[in-house]
Amino acid sequence: IVTALAVTLADDEEERITEMPTSDLTAYDYDQQGWWYYHQLTPEANLQAREMFAQAIALDPGYAKPYAGLGNTYYEAWVQQWEDDPLGLDRGFANAMDALERDEDLLAARALLAHVYLWRGDHDAAIEEQTKVVELAPGDAWAYRDLAEILVFAGRAEEAIDLAKRAIKLNPNYDAAFPFTLGFAYVLSGEYKEGIAALAESLEINPALQPAHLLLAAAYYETGRPTEAAIQMSQALEFNPTLSLETFGARLPFKDPADMDWATTILTQEGAP
Repeated sequence: IVTALAVTLADDEEERITEMPTSDLTAYDYDQQGWWYYHQLTPEANLQAREMFAQAIALDPGYAKPYAGLGNTYYEAWVQQWEDDPLGLDRGFANAMDALERDEDLLAARALLAHVYLWRGDHDAAIEEQTKVVELAPGDAWAYRDLAEILVFAGRAEEAIDLAKRAIKLNPNYDAAFPFTLGFAYVLSGEYKEGIAALAESLEINPALQPAHLLLAAAYYETGRPTEAAIQMSQALEFNPTLSLETFGARLPFKDPADMDWATTILTQEGAP
């Protein structure tokens, strides 16, 4: 394809597209399946993804990417409260480091590391790490989406809007995480109309996206629509009955205490379970 288009690649770019990450095609297939399941963002699919990544690692322990995938399943389960595992973030960090030992430029591992830093409250380290991802892959839509999400938590939502829009433009077949991040940035910027539209789109793509329900509830509450806010809150709990809104709110990694106070106040409007 590169030859047909007469594209000129830098040396490192050519090396990345021609290098085989594993010689075991079955391990490669397990890894691909793992990422597909992971991006469904449901508790059941997350466990299936974990099994796929574990199978890939068992077949080829030197294969870097499934370690990043495995770490993401632990990270996501911790953030979403799908599992009662207090070491979820630590497991995510350990797997990210395992991946980077095998491939120091693996984008998935560096993005995971950035998110672990974020949820540990180290916003500067998270931004620095995710910025490296953007520099390594300036055409990667996920790189911009992830940086946008981190910037919202760091109190830079206005900047995040442009990055989220760029991510969507780069990937026309985007999944629910892309309009969710754009909606997140809009809501934290006080642009509720635009935020509600983007969040509604994310839920059209994936109705089980728990954070989108919670953020949409917040946007409805702020725009004087408490009934619709309550519906979204109940739907979030329907998809995850074990969700503790109080715990979820306390974990949110906002850098600005005012943003944290706003989020926890909204989440507990109907009374946290």
